[in-house]
Amino acid sequence: MDAAPAHTVVDALGRELLVPRSPRRIVSLVPSLTELLADLGLDAQVVGLTTFCVRPAGWREAKARVGGTKQVSLQRVAALRPDLILANQEENTAADVAALSELAPVYVTRIAD
Repeated sequence: MDAAPAHTVVDALGRELLVPRSPRRIVSLVPSLTELLADLGLDAQVVGLTTFCVRPAGWREAKARVGGTKQVSLQRVAALRPDLILANQEENTAADVAALSELAPVYVTRIAD
């Protein structure tokens, strides 16, 4: 991560993460979070999605694909140079989250509590 302003957040796993205040390059590994990013108007900031992220329809062709939720291509994600990666405990493997954390902060959500 570069010198852009950042702050500390706590994800669903209880991990403290230093994330950019205004992420410039987001990779979403969760379809529902991808839809939320679109609803928030973050089209320019989202650079990568999984093959299961099908909405919004325009992003299906416009955004880079990084594999499936459980078969994420670390090489594809790395090539996108993300400054934030969004994942989900139920959708993404712990091994992928650990490996992706070497590339950028990985904020993990959880569906069930």
